[in-house]
Amino acid sequence: MPYGLYFSIAGLGIFVAAALWPPQRPRVLANITYILGMVINEIPHYGALLLAIWLGISIVSGDFGTPADITVAVALTALVAAGLFALGWRARTSRAIVAARGVVIEATPYFASSSLRATGSRECATDAELHANRDP
Repeated sequence: MPYGLYFSIAGLGIFVAAALWPPQRPRVLANITYILGMVINEIPHYGALLLAIWLGISIVSGDFGTPADITVAVALTALVAAGLFALGWRARTSRAIVAARGVVIEATPYFASSSLRATGSRECATDAELHANRDP
């Protein structure tokens, strides 16, 4: 039995559950779940890649003793992958919601402190306008 794989999947599952947790909870628990779910919420495809690598290495190295072990590992991986898919879908649809409200975030090639700014309008400045307004 690949206990390391099971613990890795469970750990990633905790991060995914923290990112998907509903917002009605006590403040201390809200802070903990925010910290746990922050990274995986931003890059769920990285978590899916880790799951695939972990499961692939365990299958290739022959860590599984019985076919039931493989079934349990694949089922747990599929459950966490479904949560990662839900996070990715939520991130995909949130961009449309922000755009519908009229807030446009534009990236500028300047300093880190001013790399993102909300314009409040539906139109972004073009590259030529950004370079024309740049301070020397």
